[in-house]
Amino acid sequence: MTQVRNYLALDLLRGLAALAVFLCHIRGASFVEYGALPPHQHTLLIATFFALTRLGHEAVMVFFVLSGFLVGRQIINRAQSGQFDLTTYAIDRTTRIFVPLLPACALTAAISLIAFGNLPGWPQIAANLTGLNNIVTGTLPQNAPLWSLAYEIWFYVFAGAIGYTLSTNAVHPASLLAVACAVAIVSASSPFYLLFWCIGAAAVFAMQYRFKTLLAISGIFLFTAGCICYELAVQSRSITSINLLPLPVSEAFICIGIALAIPKLCTDKANAALKPVRRAIIGLSAMSYSLYLVHYPLNCALNLWLPKAAFLSPQSIAALFFRTALVFAGCLVFYFCFEVHTKLVRRIFQHTPLTETGESRAIN
Repeated sequence: MTQVRNYLALDLLRGLAALAVFLCHIRGASFVEYGALPPHQHTLLIATFFALTRLGHEAVMVFFVLSGFLVGRQIINRAQSGQFDLTTYAIDRTTRIFVPLLPACALTAAISLIAFGNLPGWPQIAANLTGLNNIVTGTLPQNAPLWSLAYEIWFYVFAGAIGYTLSTNAVHPASLLAVACAVAIVSASSPFYLLFWCIGAAAVFAMQYRFKTLLAISGIFLFTAGCICYELAVQSRSITSINLLPLPVSEAFICIGIALAIPKLCTDKANAALKPVRRAIIGLSAMSYSLYLVHYPLNCALNLWLPKAAFLSPQSIAALFFRTALVFAGCLVFYFCFEVHTKLVRRIFQHTPLTETGESRAIN
């Protein structure tokens, strides 16, 4: 099968999605909303900057679709070839999620205690570690992005049960229970997100479609329309909300659009164009999970020393760059301390030699 290691475009997409979430929270902590700025700063340039740095939710939808495609493709290929192994899959997914997530929750709890004098209770921490923070308790206050990790954990449970069923050609009670639990838990918060993940997995079947450019153009149109409709509908002090479409429909447009573009992004031509910046793309993609996991608590801690600016000035812009550099550096340190060792931890559990393939880089 074609190796995911050639898919630099998908690495870039994942890295840019993580950056979008990162910049959304950094800018939000650095300045008041666009509508609260002084009237003379309501310019096209500043409006564009604020608009481009509020796409965090849309970026999470991109993560869901990419996860569906990459993990779904792995499961489908292995199930079809009779090579799907539930134990290997469970180790892959568990190490991928928890090697960075455990220290990220510990860091969040430490920042909550030291900076804000509020240590989250152990039940809340445990719920955030097991994907139940949307069900039995709230997400950790100083790490709001963890809301999406709850979905990702149960996506993996759902996919593993489906993969096992496909590989054995038999329906087992344990698989049915796992699927039922995953669907019930995800549906309790938002049933659409599991559908969006499955849309990403369904993109696997479009990989051999001849007219990939046409699919991509259609996808870009749907993605753009979805982003515009979603942003117009979200409550804001900057604009009057306009509900052109229900929010789940706008999210669906975003996800379908990305899924339609994936086959084109996986072509040799698309990836050859990115080779000059290959190392930068791989580096950003590799640390994207760490960037997503810990930028928020680090950013919250900086709020104590860097107050939100009421207008743009040389000083407030300099503070924005300083905050950005400091938080990004903290995420990079976290990556090298924890996430970079994911393959080593996986090797220990699997008792196999440590090999690095593009597929493991893009998927795991």
